[in-house]
Amino acid sequence: MLHFILPVIRVVSPSMAYEIVRKRLSEIVPFNTLLGIEIQHIGDGEASARVELRPELLNHIKTAHAGAIFALAEAASGAAMSGAFLPAIATVRPVASGARIDYLKAARTALTARARTAETPAVLRERLAKDGKAEFEVLVEVCDELGNIISQVAVTWHLAKRER
Repeated sequence: MLHFILPVIRVVSPSMAYEIVRKRLSEIVPFNTLLGIEIQHIGDGEASARVELRPELLNHIKTAHAGAIFALAEAASGAAMSGAFLPAIATVRPVASGARIDYLKAARTALTARARTAETPAVLRERLAKDGKAEFEVLVEVCDELGNIISQVAVTWHLAKRER
């Protein structure tokens, strides 16, 4: 996925490395591009993403479609997962294996998803180094422009070191 940037992210500052991964994630997930999802920020086990609501992302009652909300949350969770495992992200195979979602309110404005790993990134990296794999949750809140929490999501990720 991100194997070509591994040599680069090892020699740049952490903030620059997060920015490189943020830009690359925006390019390599065509579905997110189709929906207009923008990864705004990636940090150590945290990320945010945003989508503008447009007619194609609405449901029959003119509010954000559940699928669009979930897609935004999943994209933010993947970015947070990537941030937690920088610079090892190019050496692992990440797979989202499950999710739980609660829809709390209808949304009629642009949406922002804020994601963070449920455990500290350091603990997750230690688990990967020790076991060659890690399973963990990324917690996501999706908010409208007024700051209302419209959805809460937990995405389960499985990571395994790539076979060489």
